[in-house]
Amino acid sequence: MAKFKVLTMGALGALGAAALLSGSAQAEVGPPRERAQYSGTNLLDAVTGGDVYLELRPRYEFVSDDSPKRAGSGSLEDANAFTLRSVLGYETGRYYGFGGFWKILNVSHISNDFNDGVGNADSRRATVVDPETTQTQEAFLSYKAPEGVYGTGLDYLTNLELRFGRQAITLQNHRWVGNIVWRQTWLVYDGFSANYTLPYGGHLFYSYIYNANTAATTNSPNGDLGLDGHIINAEFALDRWTGAPTTLTGYGYLFDYDNNQGAVEVTGDLFDQASSRASNKTFGVRLAGEYPFAPGRGPQALKLVYTGEYANQSDYANGSGVVDANYIYGRLGFEWSGVQLTGNYEILGSNNGKYALHTQFATAFAMNGWADRIPNNTPATGLVDAWIEAKAAAPASWGPALSGTTLYARFHDFSSDAQSIHYGREFDLRLTKQLTEQLGLLVQYAAYWGDSEATAAAVGPGPNFNLDQDIQKAWVMATYKF
Repeated sequence: MAKFKVLTMGALGALGAAALLSGSAQAEVGPPRERAQYSGTNLLDAVTGGDVYLELRPRYEFVSDDSPKRAGSGSLEDANAFTLRSVLGYETGRYYGFGGFWKILNVSHISNDFNDGVGNADSRRATVVDPETTQTQEAFLSYKAPEGVYGTGLDYLTNLELRFGRQAITLQNHRWVGNIVWRQTWLVYDGFSANYTLPYGGHLFYSYIYNANTAATTNSPNGDLGLDGHIINAEFALDRWTGAPTTLTGYGYLFDYDNNQGAVEVTGDLFDQASSRASNKTFGVRLAGEYPFAPGRGPQALKLVYTGEYANQSDYANGSGVVDANYIYGRLGFEWSGVQLTGNYEILGSNNGKYALHTQFATAFAMNGWADRIPNNTPATGLVDAWIEAKAAAPASWGPALSGTTLYARFHDFSSDAQSIHYGREFDLRLTKQLTEQLGLLVQYAAYWGDSEATAAAVGPGPNFNLDQDIQKAWVMATYKF
């Protein structure tokens, strides 16, 4: 992995410098745009005529955690983490369909009153996993055929994009494959991917990954997770048949972990074994959509929103036979004039308290509470998460003072799938305001209240989740993108 990082920092760093010196660089908000129409044949123009991406994200995070200190007596001291994420990226133009993309990341600590788990591992304080780092975060070569290059009748090949290198991969709601981009560093993958955009919506996606770069950063012994992984995801738009936005997704995720990878922490009987014993395969299907009750009224119409999903996870390659669990997710609610209210029910199943469904690459924060008390490494007794959520986005008609403002609230109730253990409850609240196209603000709060019943799960095999301990978190964050 070190050789890869040195090469990308050197070769692609030169491309980034060229971009900053180029007068043809374009300002861009968000991720790189597609360049399928560009069929340039001048290499210098392709290298210097790309787009620069710049993001600055200062954030203050406060954590009050009642969990016991790792050494000594009493509860953890409060964490006050003031950090800054700076991201510089460059996307080249395309040369006969080939292009490149590069991002370098820096995370700096403005205050150090917290435990980042790596360079500032203060065992007295609560944890905020945002260690300082400077690293190549993404670096890949891509190919997307220009229109007409394969002749009339083969233009459908322009729907295919190939990538090789370090890249972010996100699918559906990030339950299985995400990027954990909420943290100041984010999860990226080393490998190859192919994405084919279907003519009527949806995609066919395949990726082979041989390494995952976790949010713990390259400075951590858990920063790299070696594996042979296959990601297969097929999403189909059914709008033509249903008359309303509807997608059907089938997927298969096969992960054969290398031995002695500390970042793979599995629960129950597997926790103290070599990580290859956690290797697993997951196959599932997902249906999501909405049904408008008055289609002619457009976005103001009252509509039903729904999702249903089922998956099974079992052992793969050298995985232990105890790896066997089911996944169930259901979502049902209503949306009207920018206001959405839904009920959600999710089960990460347990194999009789010996093993629970494992979602190593999920953005668990997005699903199971912003307090992060429920991690990717599910307790061996499994997880049942029932929650309601409400979201309201102010329309432009409310004027500039409120337009671009979104209020989002959730209430979770957590329990086990096996042994009928009540873990706790959580309340989450978020307010965002998009001030300009480039600048956004966020204020967020999360509180988890643990149940004494959760003690049995917290002290079982595997990591101590402290599910019986209360925790509160608060954030103030700004994001500027250029």
